[in-house]
Amino acid sequence: TLETETGRVPDSLFTIGLSLCGRGDAGSGVSLVSAARRMYRESGVAEWALEQAVLGRVEKSARAALGDEGYETAVREGEALARDEAIELALSITPD
Repeated sequence: TLETETGRVPDSLFTIGLSLCGRGDAGSGVSLVSAARRMYRESGVAEWALEQAVLGRVEKSARAALGDEGYETAVREGEALARDEAIELALSITPD
């Protein structure tokens, strides 16, 4: 599984989410990034300034793609994902 292979599920979900946003799948990307950020918070991991800068750019482009309501919905859906659900979503992504 993703967890046993890497040991760092939130890092993997965060990276996959950013990649999805970059390739135009803002909804799934934002959901995965939001799930990862929730896991970081729950583990007491702070966000670095670089991550915050990247997240600001991702949020801006995702809001443009999804609209404010769509973006907020994707964030809420991501934050609500259980760990296994987030992993399942990440593993369901197929390359273009």
